[in-house]
Amino acid sequence: MKVLLTSDLNPESVNGVIVSVLLLKRELERHGCDVKLLTLSSTFRTYQQDDVYYVGSIPLDAVYPDLRASLDTHNGLIDALIDWKPDIIHSQCEFFTYSFVQRIARKCRCPIVHTYHTQYEYYTKYVLPGHWDSLLARGMALRLQTADVVIAPTDKTRQYLLKENICSNVRVIPTGIDLEAFSHPGTPEEQQKIRDALGVPPTWRLYGNVGRVAHEKNLDEILRIHKKVREIRSDVGLLLVGDGAAMKELKKEIAALQLQDSVFLTGMVPKDSVGTYYRLLDFFVSASVSETQGLTYIEALSNARPVIARRDAAITQVVLSDINGMQYDTPDECVQTILRLLDDDALYDRWQEGAITTSKQFGKEIFGDRVLALYQEVLNRGTLPVGTQKWLSSRVSQRLREQQEASDYGQLLVKIRRFLQRQAYEKATEKAEKAAPETGGDAAVRTPGRIDERR
Repeated sequence: MKVLLTSDLNPESVNGVIVSVLLLKRELERHGCDVKLLTLSSTFRTYQQDDVYYVGSIPLDAVYPDLRASLDTHNGLIDALIDWKPDIIHSQCEFFTYSFVQRIARKCRCPIVHTYHTQYEYYTKYVLPGHWDSLLARGMALRLQTADVVIAPTDKTRQYLLKENICSNVRVIPTGIDLEAFSHPGTPEEQQKIRDALGVPPTWRLYGNVGRVAHEKNLDEILRIHKKVREIRSDVGLLLVGDGAAMKELKKEIAALQLQDSVFLTGMVPKDSVGTYYRLLDFFVSASVSETQGLTYIEALSNARPVIARRDAAITQVVLSDINGMQYDTPDECVQTILRLLDDDALYDRWQEGAITTSKQFGKEIFGDRVLALYQEVLNRGTLPVGTQKWLSSRVSQRLREQQEASDYGQLLVKIRRFLQRQAYEKATEKAEKAAPETGGDAAVRTPGRIDERR
């Protein structure tokens, strides 16, 4: 099977979307699929590197960090992929590469599967003034009308897509992760070296978060929670691993809360050492409600780290209260859960065992099998792809209109339409001329297409 994956984010990006795309690519190849990836390059240059096709793009950092755009839908790389003739296209972004997807799918008459990774209403409030939720939903509905099926990583996303009438054919397939990537989390000596470099006192316990430092991650709430924890336990530190657009504001908030001595920031860390940083934590904590799949939560669980997270429908099947962690509703409830977990070794051991068990259902193998089964189902339907149906329907409608206008009956309708338009124009002109004396000679209303005879 020839599968074309597409994403606005390329392998150089640090984002959960491209991580899941590359993981899926490897799993499909393991099943014998011929897979190519079409994405936007990090420069203006368009080029091909092995089976990854990079289309030149421009930065849109003013809108959102690391966002890039390209409307070059007719370049040579797109033509090459059309000649390759994919059996199916799996799109991972709704914006710029989706324009490529529609053109390739129309030319090759192949179906489109789309994964809806991001619920944008959680992001737009940070970059756009006013309320954009309904407008975005309508835009997404128009954009995805050519998709044959949409994959939602969680039931929360599925319910949102159905409620907003963005699409009707939605399947829930949780995004998998490479559990093996965390099987070598670093030696105790390497972990101690990192603690020493950060300045963490030897006897302190650590909890924290791994991921982008962004407004929608709600790290301000975690800082306020940590301040309350520190009022009771002075031997606990908060470790925040990662970097992002909100780092400057985060540092200001740390200073304002006077937490400089107990909050440790690593900045960006190498991908191959992420598992080591998870293992530095006793447990993972998050206040985000913008997640659509909770990949970092699953990564934490796979590292045998319990998760304490703000209650959210997106993580219903990920964070299981009193099994592998706890979902909380208020900051005070989170504080009490943290203190309880720090004091109760038996509880910690039980949640740690639950974390390992839960993470196994999100393995990459299960993820790849589910997606490939969906591909087969779409291809075996025996019907034309949705995009092809819509294109053929528009062509047929256009042809019927042309034939109707060319017939005697059609010509008569054209003459009647023109007569009525002329009548309406003359009445409007006459009305404007009668109104002219009332407003003064030079203030006469001038209708479009009529020459001002006074000139």
